[in-house]
Amino acid sequence: MSFRAFIILILLGTISCQPGPPDASEELDKLAKAYELQPSNERANAYLNKASEYISANKDDFDLIRPMLSKAADIAFLSKMYSKTAGFLMPILREEGSTVENRSTSIRLGQVLRRMRKNHAATIIGQGLKEQFPQDPEVDKLQAIMDTTVTSSEAYLKHLFDLVLKDPDEFAINRQNALRFVDVAEAFALMKPTSKNTPKYLYQAAEIARSLRTMPKAMSLYDWLLEEYPDHEKSPTVLFIKGFLLEQEFQDDEEARNIYEQFLEKYPDHEMASSAKFLLQNMGKSDEEILRTIEEKRRAQEQ
Repeated sequence: MSFRAFIILILLGTISCQPGPPDASEELDKLAKAYELQPSNERANAYLNKASEYISANKDDFDLIRPMLSKAADIAFLSKMYSKTAGFLMPILREEGSTVENRSTSIRLGQVLRRMRKNHAATIIGQGLKEQFPQDPEVDKLQAIMDTTVTSSEAYLKHLFDLVLKDPDEFAINRQNALRFVDVAEAFALMKPTSKNTPKYLYQAAEIARSLRTMPKAMSLYDWLLEEYPDHEKSPTVLFIKGFLLEQEFQDDEEARNIYEQFLEKYPDHEMASSAKFLLQNMGKSDEEILRTIEEKRRAQEQ
């Protein structure tokens, strides 16, 4: 399921999971030309929605969807749909990295985040670019509008993490600081995927997103960690949590069963293995049925 949850999240729930028709690319070309001849939000949305369907249907073939992500980002940007623009840009950087070839993509993402009033995340993008391209005038322009009080990406992440529980709301979390931490953690992971602390920040961001009840975001971050850092110490826990969320939050018993079985195959001696077995055995049962089963086992042990 590589790349799936991330694509589902960033395309804002507009994606169909059905395979696109054989002539989908031709239809997309026509929609793009229609927009270019007479730009409008209506024509932009027609293209972006169709592009989202195409990308979802071909989510496992990045080489195929790469041009579509770029084109969709361009049209979304020209139409001032900045949230969608960021959504199309981020998978490119996650898959390919902030390379010389993707310098303009990274710069645009920083600009877009700034226009979305996510200056905290845009600053992390700007800092990463400055480290990679210290003499680039376009990067200097981006840096000029960044938050100059942020001198270290990691220090800022640690600062935000400490603020997540400061002045909590009714859900025992500071929502504004929590959302900022998630944004900054994602930006850091895009710009510094090889940092030893990147998987830790992704895990923290996923747990915070789960606390905020933004489950699609949490799932995308868990998948990010599993796919890019499969040997990290938190990967077994993340795999178990993913199965649990699929069962309890998304009501996808079939995929949850696959994850639990995968967990038991990979980590048969893990401390959560017994919980995975229990969840597998009781999948689909009501709370009353589960309680009855537990009580029956307890009685049998007492006899």
